[in-house]
Amino acid sequence: ARGYDPAEFGEEDGMTWMVQEAAAGLTYAVVVASRSIGDQLQLAIAITSNRDGDDPLAIGKQRVTAALETGYDTLFETHKKWWDQFWSVSSVSIPNPRIERHYNLVKYFYGAASRSDAPPIPLQGVWTRDDGGLPPWKGDYHHDLNTQMTYLPYHTAGLTDAGLSFIRYNWELLPRYREFAKTFYGVDGAAMPGVATLAGQPTGGWSQYALAPTHALW
Repeated sequence: ARGYDPAEFGEEDGMTWMVQEAAAGLTYAVVVASRSIGDQLQLAIAITSNRDGDDPLAIGKQRVTAALETGYDTLFETHKKWWDQFWSVSSVSIPNPRIERHYNLVKYFYGAASRSDAPPIPLQGVWTRDDGGLPPWKGDYHHDLNTQMTYLPYHTAGLTDAGLSFIRYNWELLPRYREFAKTFYGVDGAAMPGVATLAGQPTGGWSQYALAPTHALW
C-alpha cells in the first residue's frame, strides 16, 4: 500500500524469515527459529535492520541461534534480574488502586521502551498497531507536550536510564538541529523540529506545532 516492493520470505534449517525494504534506505529482517524440548516448543525471534550491520538477515540468524543455544532458563534469569532491579529503584503507594495501577503501568513503559542505549519513546512507543496503514500521526516524535510529558517524571521516579535515552538521542542529533536552525530559520544555534523522524528530520504537518520554534526550550 506504501509503494514498497513485497517482502522476501525464506525458510531453512528450522528458521523462517522475512526481509523488507522500506523508506530512506532502510532494510529490516524478522527471523524466527524454533526447537522442541520434550513437550515444549521454544521460539526465538529477532528483528534487525541494516542499522545493525550490512546484512540484517545474517545478524538475525545469528541472534536466534545464540538465543536457542543459551536456553530459555538462562535468558529468563537475566531478564528477571533486570526487571527486579528496575522495580526496586522506587515505588509509590496511592490510596486509589486504579490510579496506582496506572502509575505502575506507565513506569513499565519506561522499562520496556526507553533503555539508555536505545531510541526514546515516540508517540505510540513499541506498541504501534500494524493495520496496513500509517499509525496515528505517523508514530513519530512530537517534541511538544508529547515528549515533554513522557519524559517529565523520570527524575522523580529515579529512572535515570530511561531519561538518558531521550537525552543521548537529542545530544547526538545536535548537529542536525544546528543545521535546521540555520537552513530553516536563518539563525545560529539549534532548533528541534516540532514533528520529527527518528533521524531528527522535520516531517511537517500542521505548522502551528510542526514548525513552532519553542519546542527545544524546555
